[in-house]
Amino acid sequence: MRNNKIHMIGAAAALAAVMAIPAVASADGHEGAKVRVGHFSPDAPAVDIYANGEILAGLEDVPFGVLSDYIAVPADTYEIAVVVADQDPAEATVIGPAAIELAEGSRSTIAATGFVEDIAPVILNDDFMLEEGNAQVRVVHFSPDAPAVDIAPDGAEALIPGLAFPDFAGYVALPEGEYDLEVRLAGEDTVALQLDPLTLPGNAAATVFAIGSASGDESLPALQALVAIDGTADMDDMDEDMDDAEEMTEE
Repeated sequence: MRNNKIHMIGAAAALAAVMAIPAVASADGHEGAKVRVGHFSPDAPAVDIYANGEILAGLEDVPFGVLSDYIAVPADTYEIAVVVADQDPAEATVIGPAAIELAEGSRSTIAATGFVEDIAPVILNDDFMLEEGNAQVRVVHFSPDAPAVDIAPDGAEALIPGLAFPDFAGYVALPEGEYDLEVRLAGEDTVALQLDPLTLPGNAAATVFAIGSASGDESLPALQALVAIDGTADMDDMDEDMDDAEEMTEE
């Protein structure tokens, strides 16, 4: 199996200024919701992401493997659609429009998953509790043709056993430090994906996305791991500072 390096990302492309979804906290002082979007369908073309009938600035012509940053939005229900890039939504919508509720105080990931003939949205509740000295780590199986897998330190007992597409494990607390992890076929010693050493800081949360195709078909992106930082104490402090600044501006 091809050895794919793990890619650390804060995010590959920002949602930036979003049409139809005004960023920042709501005027009544509520914190709203945070959301990010990922394109994880290995044979789907580049796509445009729409909300409430309007294309989202910064999410045009999005290729496979891109995960946006979080943005803050008012808590509400949004009509989300995924459309083949540069095509008419009336003719080339591959997902939706689907009503997605973003609750007050929530943090969510909306992912396009599966092969294009069965493409579907999966919504992850990115609910974690930061701990000093520990990293919160979650693994998500978004490779549609890969079998169930175990995630384990190299040659050791599995930390997360029997994870199948399109499932995900809850956050697991691990002591901060460096980890050599591998993805093995469930219940076997066969390594499907060898990950480069991963440094996990304390007081932070991360998600490891297994994406791509395990078929060996060179026309498809190979099985790979994408690591996203979901939150850190510094990020939370920055969010609070931004909210305070917004409230002062409104006053």
